[in-house]
Amino acid sequence: MFDDRWYYLSDAKAAPPVNMGQTRKRTLIKATTWRAIASLTGAAIVVAMTGHLEHGGTFLAADVSLKMVFYYMHERGWDAISWGILAD
Repeated sequence: MFDDRWYYLSDAKAAPPVNMGQTRKRTLIKATTWRAIASLTGAAIVVAMTGHLEHGGTFLAADVSLKMVFYYMHERGWDAISWGILAD
């Protein structure tokens, strides 16, 4: 139903999207900033539910260490897949 060339329908002068790729360092920084936002939100929920700051700290330690590794692997895995990337 949808075509990757949808931009030709909306504006004949529009340039197609360009896949610039990412360095491993950029992927790592993206993973770090996202984990900070998500982990602090999760810790705040744990503290609000339990009333114990220590439980929030325990949650942070486990959440950051595990999910950061999995997110990085997920991003690098998707970088290895060419499906859905438009040619330059």
